[in-house]
Amino acid sequence: MPRLKNLPSLDIIHGFRGILDFYMWKGLACVRKWPVYPKSHQAPASIATAETFGATLKAFSSIGATPLGAYTVDAEDQTRTPRDIYMAAKYGNLHEATMTDFLALATEIRDSLAALEALLLALDSIDSDQIVVNVDESVLPTGAATQATLATLATEAKLELVRLLLASLDGKEFATQTTLAALLTELALKANLTETQPISATALPLPTGAATEAKQNDIISALPPPPDTPTIYNVALTDADTEYSQALPANTRKFLIKCRASYPIQLAFTNGASETTFLTIPANMTYYEDLIALPAVTLYFRCLTAAQVAEIVAWTQA
Repeated sequence: MPRLKNLPSLDIIHGFRGILDFYMWKGLACVRKWPVYPKSHQAPASIATAETFGATLKAFSSIGATPLGAYTVDAEDQTRTPRDIYMAAKYGNLHEATMTDFLALATEIRDSLAALEALLLALDSIDSDQIVVNVDESVLPTGAATQATLATLATEAKLELVRLLLASLDGKEFATQTTLAALLTELALKANLTETQPISATALPLPTGAATEAKQNDIISALPPPPDTPTIYNVALTDADTEYSQALPANTRKFLIKCRASYPIQLAFTNGASETTFLTIPANMTYYEDLIALPAVTLYFRCLTAAQVAEIVAWTQA
């Protein structure tokens, strides 16, 4: 398989037809002796391929003027002919279809192109001045007024009612340009506050449910006085995981509790619940309650680490 630097011209290739076969292989120009395959030595698949190739080549003459023109333009700047380009474009995908399918497709393409060419020729031959539109046979858009619908809308009786209505308006006094100008001047004076607009707050009605001074005084009187007396407790938690308690003063308004060291505390408000149903106060955190009024309350708490101190502050009103 000798390799060439480049393929020779088409004239040279055609001149050696039947003697030398010039072809491209993986981008390389090659030449070999013209292959001869006697039909008696060909396999059925090879014969079928040759028949398909021949039918494809024969179909080139039936592709129509438009695709032929495209192939011709494409071949102007290269060494291949329009038929070579056609075969390269068509033959590569024929293994996916039968010969019958290909011939049917080629015939359909030819007929479609012929129909399109006929339509283009017909459109080119029509002058816009020669187009005649028959209005009597044209389809009206949905809801268009016809002679029958117009007859029901504007009858002589309805037109007479309109005339009487216009006659009744004759002689009525309407706003003139002068009166409208005076009104605009008056509105401008109000907007620019060139005239005083006295408004008495006492004369304005209050909305339903609005708070009056008397109601606000009643609310203030009903509020309990703020707490002003703090009481500090330091409860020693000598044993680990043991419940301790501290009773707060009567009418305590707010309190807080924390561990003096960095350990959590389990807090409850019922005796014995600090081990089962409790609130955990994390280490370095404080638990507090505000805005309360408790007649009597006792805090129950424990720490899982021994030798700790629970710090409590309770506020009451003296």
